[in-house]
Amino acid sequence: MLTNVVGTIASGPVGGVVASSYLGRLLGYRNILCTDVGGTSFDVAIVYDDNPITKGENVVGQYRFTLPMIDIVSIGAGGGSIAWVQPPGLLKVGPQSAGSTPGPVCLGRGGTRPTTADACVLLGYLDADNFWGGQLRLDVAGAERAMAEVGKVLGMDTIAVAEGVYEIASTAMGDLVSTSTIGRGYDPKDFVLFVYGGAGGLFGARYSQEIECRKVVVVPYPETFSAFGISITDIKHVYGQTSPTPKLDIEVINRFFRDTGARAREQLRRENVAEDEMILVHSIGLKYRAQIHELLINVPSRELTEADVPLLADRFDNAYEAVYGKGAAYKQAGRDLMTMRLEAIGRLPQFPFLKHKAGDGDAGRALQGRRKAYWKDKGGFASTDIFDGPKLQADDTLSGPAIIAMPNTTVLVPPGTTARMGHYREIYLEGSGNV
Repeated sequence: MLTNVVGTIASGPVGGVVASSYLGRLLGYRNILCTDVGGTSFDVAIVYDDNPITKGENVVGQYRFTLPMIDIVSIGAGGGSIAWVQPPGLLKVGPQSAGSTPGPVCLGRGGTRPTTADACVLLGYLDADNFWGGQLRLDVAGAERAMAEVGKVLGMDTIAVAEGVYEIASTAMGDLVSTSTIGRGYDPKDFVLFVYGGAGGLFGARYSQEIECRKVVVVPYPETFSAFGISITDIKHVYGQTSPTPKLDIEVINRFFRDTGARAREQLRRENVAEDEMILVHSIGLKYRAQIHELLINVPSRELTEADVPLLADRFDNAYEAVYGKGAAYKQAGRDLMTMRLEAIGRLPQFPFLKHKAGDGDAGRALQGRRKAYWKDKGGFASTDIFDGPKLQADDTLSGPAIIAMPNTTVLVPPGTTARMGHYREIYLEGSGNV
């Protein structure tokens, strides 16, 4: 790490993608939309056919890095995003954040500007008397005063402002998920939506309505999910070479992977990776002649022959049309070899999730009370069942409107939606209810 500091960029969100891929294999999902709602940002990434989508370069501030990394798209929307008024009178949320210090007003740590977390308190989504497993009482009056200041400018009552803040943040999240899939040529119906991050459960049911996906899953222990992903991340070294060639030159490709593969294995040996734990992934970057859009495709990790050329050409054509649309391939132009890349992976021990036995399906044992919460489908505040998350057992099912209170996170179950606890403590949300 000390010799490759740039490799730590976005390592937190990347951990969530790694964990999503791991959990997806346990649950039998190969196509996953990874969504992470933190305090400051909302991050989206894609796992397609059990492989995280990557990109060849990244931009941080004014700096451009030509470094292969998992493709993560972010916006400034999270639990700490600040609500403000843009003249002449437009309610905005983020990208500014209250951060952890001073944090949202409701935490009582000196924050003065209203945030999405304050909105969630006022809408009844967070339990002010039992926040963080009962370790912290939230300042409801402070959150109300801060939100009221925004209301004065807009001529709106406090609850209307809070509902607007929640809706704006949720819609922005949903728009990012939509553009990250449809905008890249993927059909959301082919994916399962994974929701994580400390604030994920508060927003997941809402922003999932912006797309049509197979299923919505709030992952187990969402507040530490990305950290878990980092702990199980394998060693990986990426080697690349730019070699513009006006054809698929098999000799050039074989030479690169043969020479680079030997270097990669030697590097992994120095890191005490056993031979049977080494994986070498070969890929090449191609483009149509006279065009600029280059795409990476995986190639067999063996010595290639001329008989493989049609296979590689078809693989590139299919990948191109998947991204840019059916009929976009320009086969008659010919294909140029642009880059070659080898990923050397050293597999590390995995820490499995504990699989829990099924209960009797009755979530009633976990019902701890009711309180008023705001639901659009109900036209305002309505009595809402509150469930003690740790008491729910695998296969327990409940119907909204409901709120599942976990020690370090909260999951909203809107009216018209059902929630089911999975065997790894994941929560499945199904339905079309509106928060």
